[in-house]
Amino acid sequence: MSEMWVRAETVPAVATVEEGTELARKAERDLFVAVLRATVIATPICIAIWIAIMYFAIEGDGWGLGVPFAIAAVVGVIAGVFFGGWAGFLAKAEALDEADREAARHYWGRP
Repeated sequence: MSEMWVRAETVPAVATVEEGTELARKAERDLFVAVLRATVIATPICIAIWIAIMYFAIEGDGWGLGVPFAIAAVVGVIAGVFFGGWAGFLAKAEALDEADREAARHYWGRP
């Protein structure tokens, strides 16, 4: 018999399923919080970077700065959401994987 299949006697009761998944739920909540925090931190930084890039690109060309700065701010928001979400996920990805392994070990009794 393959190790992938588990005998019915080794599958725990329904109450232990909830206990086993609580760790995974906590890791998912922590991941969500980390992504939000990193996004809140990265967004103003990216906005400032993009406005600086736009300023140095059009400085002295006789252009008005309102519309280019607005475009830079929108691009900065998009970049901040992307990079903040990416950084937050990378910071907590290992904890999420470990929680999944622990929940599987708890539920299926596998190492």
